[in-house]
Amino acid sequence: DGVVKFNSLTRNDMKRIVIKFLGELETYVEGRHITINWGPELIAMLEDKGYDPKMGARPLARLINETVKLPLAKYLLDNKDEGTLNLDWKHEELTIIAPVVEASPVNLAPAPNGT
Repeated sequence: DGVVKFNSLTRNDMKRIVIKFLGELETYVEGRHITINWGPELIAMLEDKGYDPKMGARPLARLINETVKLPLAKYLLDNKDEGTLNLDWKHEELTIIAPVVEASPVNLAPAPNGT
């Protein structure tokens, strides 16, 4: 049995792998009319923490599952937003900024005849 030696991944390689995995997550929201923008801090964190010198990018899938996919799924269960979600990494956690939906004006005037 031989040993196959792989070259180390470059920063650019990791970025491409991160973008590929995040792109796969976008398929989960296609039917809900949601677009996701991935913030630069989130991508940088995944590049840094998803790489292991001995294992390459193998830890990345679990990292994305724990830090992005599960929180995003919980958010989507609790919210019925459509439009664009901006996801980024702030203060060591995923942030999700949803579109601001303007409420329809409500008429607070009393009904005729006091009803």
